[in-house]
Amino acid sequence: MRTARVPPPSVVACLSALGSDAGWRGEVARRDNSRVHRAHRGDLEIAIKECFTPRTDLADRALAEREFAALRRICEGARSASVAPPTPAPLALCAEHGAYAMTWIDGRPATDVLLSTQSPADAERIGYAAGAWLKGFHALQRLPPRPPDYRGKIAFVRALGASHASSRPVRRATRVLIETVDAACAATLPASWIHGDMKSDNLLIHGSAMAGIDAHIVDENVVLYDLAPFLNHLGLLRWSPRGMTRGRVLKKAGCAFLDAYSNEACAWALPLAWLRAYLLVQAYAATHSRRGMHERLREGPLRLELASVVQSLASAAHRS
Repeated sequence: MRTARVPPPSVVACLSALGSDAGWRGEVARRDNSRVHRAHRGDLEIAIKECFTPRTDLADRALAEREFAALRRICEGARSASVAPPTPAPLALCAEHGAYAMTWIDGRPATDVLLSTQSPADAERIGYAAGAWLKGFHALQRLPPRPPDYRGKIAFVRALGASHASSRPVRRATRVLIETVDAACAATLPASWIHGDMKSDNLLIHGSAMAGIDAHIVDENVVLYDLAPFLNHLGLLRWSPRGMTRGRVLKKAGCAFLDAYSNEACAWALPLAWLRAYLLVQAYAATHSRRGMHERLREGPLRLELASVVQSLASAAHRS
C-alpha cells in the first residue's frame, strides 16, 4: 500500500461527502488514467477513485460520472433481479474533482493471478469464473437478439486500409475484414448492455469469488462487444515479458471463459474473430502512426496478435 502525509483534494472532497466518520488509509493502486485510494466510513471499507485523462493529472469528470452512473445502474439491476451486485456499490460522486467513492472489494486482479501461475487447471478456473461473471452481468440487462452491426464499419475499414497502405499487417487485416463481413453478419446473437472495458485487469479475485470494476455501460449491443476485448487482452498478454512463458495457460483461460459464458460460443467463431480483428487493426494502426516509446513497446505485441486473429478469421470464414 502506498501512503502519503495527506490525501489529495479530490479524496478530501469524497471523504467530506461521506460524512464526519470517514477516514483515509492511503493510495493503493495507480494506472495511466486513475488512482485508487482506500478509506473507511466507520466499519465500512471504501475505495475512492480519482479519474484523469490518460498520463496526465487533469481530472476526467466525464469518466468519473460515467463509471459512477454505471455502478448505480448495475446495482439497480441486481436489486430488481434479487441477486448480489457483481460490482462495488456507489456511495458518493465528486464530479468536479473527477472522483467517486464506492464500497471496497477485496481481491487481486485476474491478470496478476494468471501471470503468476503455470497451472492450466488454475487458468481454466479463472477463465471459467470470468465467463460466468460476464454472463451474470449481461443477464441483468437482456435485450432482444440481433445480427452484428459490422457492415456499418466497412467504410471505416476501407479508409483505414487506404491511409495505411504501406503497412502490410493493416492491408491484410482490412482485406480479410471486407471479404468476410457478410458471413460474419449472418448470425443472430444475444445482446445486452456492454461493460465497455472488459479485460482481466478489471476482474478481482478473492478466494472463489470474483467481482468486476470499471464498468462503463454507455452502449448496448451484441455481447461479442465484451467477449472480443477480453480475448484480445488475453491474447496480447501472451506477447508481454511475463506472458511469453504462459501461452498455454492464457489459451486455457480464454477457452474456459467462452465455455462458461455460453454453450453456443463455438458457433460464434466467425463473428467473434471479425470483431477481434477489427478492434486489433484499429489499435495497431493508431500505435503504428505514433512513434513514441510507449507506442513502440505496444506495436510488436499488437502486430503479432493481429496476424494470429486475422488468420483465425480467414480460417473460420473458409469453414463456414
